[in-house]
Amino acid sequence: MEKRLIGLWEADAGTEERGLYHKTEEVDGAYITEMALGDGSCIVISEEGPSTWVSNENGDGGILVVSIYVEEGIDEERFLESLGKIPDDRYSETGIGYRVFDDRSYLFPACDLKPGYSEPYYQVDLIPGVYQIKMIEEYGSDDGSFILFKFTRL
Repeated sequence: MEKRLIGLWEADAGTEERGLYHKTEEVDGAYITEMALGDGSCIVISEEGPSTWVSNENGDGGILVVSIYVEEGIDEERFLESLGKIPDDRYSETGIGYRVFDDRSYLFPACDLKPGYSEPYYQVDLIPGVYQIKMIEEYGSDDGSFILFKFTRL
């Protein structure tokens, strides 16, 4: 979610009404969806588990890594290097074109009212623009099993 929209999420998540926060429960059956939020939108990932953001060097995209299973003692440097070598044709289309207006976004659990409220979060720096999101449903390596979401600026 973009930094500029955090206030809308915080206000809604603290209510008992079936608002935006509760709509995240409706993601079941889809790995990823885009949800309207104010004059923008947010991305909701349905898989529970540790997630991290791996940014491109120039900030015009990156890979959201959702861990399903991780080997103890993972060699993070080698793993991150392997992500950069995955051919684009291994990713499948999600049909999502995510528009970013702010240069700062956050990845945080939907149960939190805002980044850093009680759970760890990641700052995601993306250049404003439209991003195509593709995914690999099951990326297995010696380090574990993961779902990958690749954000590419159009």
